[in-house]
Amino acid sequence: MKSQEIKFQKHFLSELNLEKDELVKVSLYIKNGVYEDILVYDRNDSQLEMNCTMEWNEGDFECQIPFNELRNVLSQIPLYEIDTYELDKYIFEVLETRDGVLNIHSVNGKEDPVGIAEELKGTKYAVPDETAKEDLLNIVEEHCYRLYREGDISDSEYRFRSLQAIKIDGVFISDNFWDTYLYQAKNEHRKGDPDYSLIESLYDKFLEWEINKEKKAEVYFHQAELKYELEKWEDAINLYLKAINNGYSKVEAYQSLGWSYRKTNQIDESIKSYEKATQIDPESESAFYMLGVLKAHKGQSDEALEAYSKTVELNPENADAFLRRGDLYIEKGKLENAKSDFQKCNSIDDTKAYSFYRLGLVNKELKEFEKSARNLGKALHHNGKMQKDDGIWAAKGWCEFKSKQYDEAVKSYSEALKLNKKAAYHYWRGNSYLEKGSSSFAIEDLKLSIKLNKSNKFSFYKLGVAYKHKGETESALEALNQAVEIDPDFTAAKLEIEKIQ
Repeated sequence: MKSQEIKFQKHFLSELNLEKDELVKVSLYIKNGVYEDILVYDRNDSQLEMNCTMEWNEGDFECQIPFNELRNVLSQIPLYEIDTYELDKYIFEVLETRDGVLNIHSVNGKEDPVGIAEELKGTKYAVPDETAKEDLLNIVEEHCYRLYREGDISDSEYRFRSLQAIKIDGVFISDNFWDTYLYQAKNEHRKGDPDYSLIESLYDKFLEWEINKEKKAEVYFHQAELKYELEKWEDAINLYLKAINNGYSKVEAYQSLGWSYRKTNQIDESIKSYEKATQIDPESESAFYMLGVLKAHKGQSDEALEAYSKTVELNPENADAFLRRGDLYIEKGKLENAKSDFQKCNSIDDTKAYSFYRLGLVNKELKEFEKSARNLGKALHHNGKMQKDDGIWAAKGWCEFKSKQYDEAVKSYSEALKLNKKAAYHYWRGNSYLEKGSSSFAIEDLKLSIKLNKSNKFSFYKLGVAYKHKGETESALEALNQAVEIDPDFTAAKLEIEKIQ
């Protein structure tokens, strides 16, 4: 995302028309200097390192920071009003060396808020490179927090002086230095190809320090989302539960938990999670939809229908909900309801092959053969996998035959026969040829049908009729007699024999 420079007044923060994640550019500056005899403490006040010397040269460093984070930073600074900011010149000169001692109580020698505010105008503070930036992070973390714990600086001073020039581009000010781990993790997660192991490490570091239950719950949720993305479902479930048990009650936690349970085939637990999601947000279309899917899976069709009906009530454009509800109506024998739902689905999304297929089958059952053939044709058009299903081609051919579209029926049965040399397909294609007056082709197909199934009296009967149309009476009588031999009560075949004789 392209960064930009902007100018604004402090009270314009809430009025700026920027996206929350739009990057703005902040240029910082640091003078050459040396830190000597720096003392570093761990969280238990144990001294870890002493007589450490660190130095760097004067230089500039440009940071990019999402606007919502920058707004948060500027809003928290406990200074008197600074009328204008130029982001590429904004100063956070919070560190300086004085006799080898880290001094965080002044800015360019100014200690009162008004003086600090004046010093900030038009000046810069920066880290020259990644290494120095990481070194500064460590110094500020350890020393600022130690001073804060010992009461040497107030909450507001700590918020201002805890500038973090962190490894991932950005600037961050927080009540607690370990919030920078959370900030880093979120920034890394936003990348197109995030380092998941780094993100997990940063979250773990944050949790080592954080004692606020609400913040911990949020991090458990983010950790769960990582596992969710990696499809580590059991880990995701455990972390979602941790987040919820620590007070995280947003609907997305229960929805993601429900999906994770579903992926591990814990259907009852999944249903409970989605039901909780609908309690938290009674307008959660996706939660009601998933309840429909799960209830249908459990065979609870009435409850599934209710859930799908609620889904389409919340979103009348949810094609999938209409499609699945239509399937349930077929199970219940409510074909007109199913037909209506499939038609609605197709009006919303005219590329859903399965919906056209199911509508075609409903049309077939309702004896709407022309409509059935048309909808089955649309299903085949939209789905390459269906084009390899001989049964769908055959169903389309049968409906075309029944609606007297004999040329189309021949084409459909020909496609079915390419995939499967069934006797029935030869029989119906032969029948179609016979109806369109192509007796020779009909005879050829009917013979193939008989070769594959010698017990079908109708194949012999239609073969006899085809020979009769060609004037080959002996062959016609032979075929018709075969039909009567299979079924002595076959009246239609007997009548044809009498006509010939």
